[in-house]
Amino acid sequence: GKVKQGNDIVVDGRMSFEQENPDTAESGQVVDIRVYGPGGGELEWFRKNIVFDGTDFKFMLPISYSEIPGIYSVAAEHTLTGLKARATFTVEAAK
Repeated sequence: GKVKQGNDIVVDGRMSFEQENPDTAESGQVVDIRVYGPGGGELEWFRKNIVFDGTDFKFMLPISYSEIPGIYSVAAEHTLTGLKARATFTVEAAK
């Protein structure tokens, strides 16, 4: 997706437990969220843990006016299974 400086971007995630114990999907889940900037370095101020039930989670990332335009990535790691996912988004200048 794309987001302009000074706006929020909504991140939707889903953990698939098809090859894991199906009971895992029914208990409380935690994913560790990390965000990486256009240069590839982690932006530690975005680091957070998301607690959710079931398989789906959603959270907002506030993009400040000081974030430089470019391609960013969000990485999620399920703390129980170690499953990982990564997605990218583009920050555009506010103009």
